[in-house]
Amino acid sequence: MRHLGNNPDHYDRMSLGEFKRLVKEIDNQLRIERYPLEYRLGQVICALVNSKQKTYKPERFVGEVPKSMEVTKVTKTNGKSEITLGDGNTYILAVLDVNMMEDVEEEYDKSWGELFTNVRVRVIKTVLWHMLKRNYPDMTKAHVGTLVTAKVLPKLLIIIGDMT
Repeated sequence: MRHLGNNPDHYDRMSLGEFKRLVKEIDNQLRIERYPLEYRLGQVICALVNSKQKTYKPERFVGEVPKSMEVTKVTKTNGKSEITLGDGNTYILAVLDVNMMEDVEEEYDKSWGELFTNVRVRVIKTVLWHMLKRNYPDMTKAHVGTLVTAKVLPKLLIIIGDMT
């Protein structure tokens, strides 16, 4: 499991829910990786079955391009922020409070302002983890890392900035 970026001991402590989310993420990554080959096979099938009367597109045989799993939306309902992460599930974010901010400052031994001057990915991940763990106590920082892609980090930074 080293290629997933986690220590093997991490999987011993993984809850059933976390394990299911991990399997779903791996399955989605495999579908995305396999699709170009499947599409080419669909093109071959089209070449064999297309005629002047009837033409097909490869998508008819292999389906649409799989969507990558990433933050798809952030909504506010009754003052609560909800975020859809890479596993397709919607999570309720706790309001970023001073205790969370203090925990992050202590972890990195820097002031809040210093942490967000040339912000690092691990700081964003840590803040998001603090905002999730209040409502999802089994959520680990490593799991948060599997739910977020580099493409959505700027969106998360805006969300965090709006809460401070």
